[in-house]
Amino acid sequence: MYYAAVDLGTNTFHVLIARLEKDEVVEIFKKRIFVFLLRNKTSAIEGISVNRAYKAVLYIKGIVNKYNCNAVKVVGTEALRVSQNGKRIKTELEKILGEKINIISGKEEARLTHLGVSNSLKSINRAYTIIDIGGGSIEFIKVGKSGNFISSDSLPIGVSILAKKSNYLQKLDLDTIEPMRYFLSIYDSIIKTYSNQMVVFNGGFCEVFAARGFSVLLNNICSNIDRDRLVLVCKRLVYSDLNMRKKMDWLPWSRQENMHLCGFLLVHLINTLCPKSIIYSPYSLKEGIILSLSKN
Repeated sequence: MYYAAVDLGTNTFHVLIARLEKDEVVEIFKKRIFVFLLRNKTSAIEGISVNRAYKAVLYIKGIVNKYNCNAVKVVGTEALRVSQNGKRIKTELEKILGEKINIISGKEEARLTHLGVSNSLKSINRAYTIIDIGGGSIEFIKVGKSGNFISSDSLPIGVSILAKKSNYLQKLDLDTIEPMRYFLSIYDSIIKTYSNQMVVFNGGFCEVFAARGFSVLLNNICSNIDRDRLVLVCKRLVYSDLNMRKKMDWLPWSRQENMHLCGFLLVHLINTLCPKSIIYSPYSLKEGIILSLSKN
């Protein structure tokens, strides 16, 4: 039996085709498509972003049909939740896709993300915090020693939000960094409630760092990332310009434009939470959707 999970995010649309084998998610097909829904300096999804979204869901429809999936679930997150024309875009995407799009709350996004990530860390007998960095929002999820869900918060401090706060500058300076630091500090009291000795990052931005060469396998799914080296690379990214990032051969072209903002965000989170160990899990919302479909 094949299951299809479709995640319509702020920066990327994802499709995952998988089957379940002894409660393990076995990937059959996975694809990430960059759409950048809120790239313009507006609070609506406009122009070329709409066209990218239409083309992406048409491609996803073809994939789902190709694998003749037994169950399909499509979710929309921050951009479709908050954009001025999100409801209209949702209706148009549903017509193309031929599937209902479930606009999920931050709490539901956290629940499904926890379901996916905890499945990749079943052998870890310790408490940890999941931080799912998206374009629009970041989900913070506190997990107990037995992998149980404790609490969550969805904060509007994703990379695309920081891009807007920095006026989409390709290189940060002190005049830009201080207002961004103040903006993040507004949420520090909430962020600090998720302090843990172990922090688990996921999301596409952190995938880049996991592949950077300073991580070691924790199990057959997750990686243990050297915290000090991660902070060092992030600090270099913060003050880099676009030309410098284009010369970083380890940095995918799709991440070059906003990776300095991701570096700034990660340094702030690590300094605020002070974790002793940092883990990267490639499992996230999509895997959680697959697992939830299998239980229905």
